[in-house]
Amino acid sequence: MKPDFEKVQKCIVRQNEHIEIFNNSSTEQIASYLSEELLELLEVLEKGSFDEISLMSEMGDVQYLLIRLAQMTGIDLMEAVLSKLARNKEKYQGKPDREEAKANWSHNKDHEFLSDWVKTYRDKQAKLDTVKEK
Repeated sequence: MKPDFEKVQKCIVRQNEHIEIFNNSSTEQIASYLSEELLELLEVLEKGSFDEISLMSEMGDVQYLLIRLAQMTGIDLMEAVLSKLARNKEKYQGKPDREEAKANWSHNKDHEFLSDWVKTYRDKQAKLDTVKEK
């Protein structure tokens, strides 16, 4: 049985409690490490034929650092991904190409959509939590 995402996040927290050097980084440093790891992932993919272990290693590095960054900033990654899915549907569905969709979607519209979506999502989650408590 594979561990769920929440368990993985808890494992990272526990690991970081025991490995001191993992706790001395700023959010900017973690973002910089993430950028480095993304470049390494790109290098693996650019080879054309990659081996599974190299790809898994680099993807693991990226995911680990993204989880760390989310933990440090208080961002719920599942909420972030769900909001991205909703935004993609709103922004791209029915559009003939990516460039046209982007041209019709300003930064302000993006921010407004996400702000509304997050509020609605959190309200629904709070209602579900209330029902569970009863």
